[in-house]
Amino acid sequence: MPQGTASLRRPARALSAWAIFPDIHRLLAAFAAIFLVFGLAGCAIQVAPAFDRTIVQGLTDANEEAMILFASVSSGSSANSFPARKPVYDSLIGRFDALRLLASSRPRPTPPSLFAKASTAITKVSEIDLLSEAPSIPAIAKIVELLTRMRDTDQSRGLTPVITELFKGDFEIEMQSALTYEKALER
Repeated sequence: MPQGTASLRRPARALSAWAIFPDIHRLLAAFAAIFLVFGLAGCAIQVAPAFDRTIVQGLTDANEEAMILFASVSSGSSANSFPARKPVYDSLIGRFDALRLLASSRPRPTPPSLFAKASTAITKVSEIDLLSEAPSIPAIAKIVELLTRMRDTDQSRGLTPVITELFKGDFEIEMQSALTYEKALER
């Protein structure tokens, strides 16, 4: 080794993240603060309407009444015997329509403004589809339409067992959707 070069060599030091990024602790603290703020703000955001026991009980009672109607016509029915079933149809259609109105008149939480600012294409907060309407409302509306069609079919030509099963299958899908959502609100 030539003389004088030994003084030019420096001892090797291990590089650490702190040496490369001296302000990393400030950056980590800023990220922690941001996550804390959004985490706490997330707890206060309500995106679904409040639970209403009246709606759940009404749906449960009307479902039971509808299942009794389906059972009574499961082997088929004639248009001649329709007048005996007409009050049951009218009661069910009226009950489900009242429940639809009750569910749709329930106060809905306003979507948080941070969702509205996420996209420049959204000009009104009401344009956010996911938060605009409880899924049980259209499901109950479909139940009303279904029972009305079933009543009209029963009145005009009666119901065959196959037609009754088709109506019942559609009813069960919509009923399960409405009940599942409404019961999930009880948290």
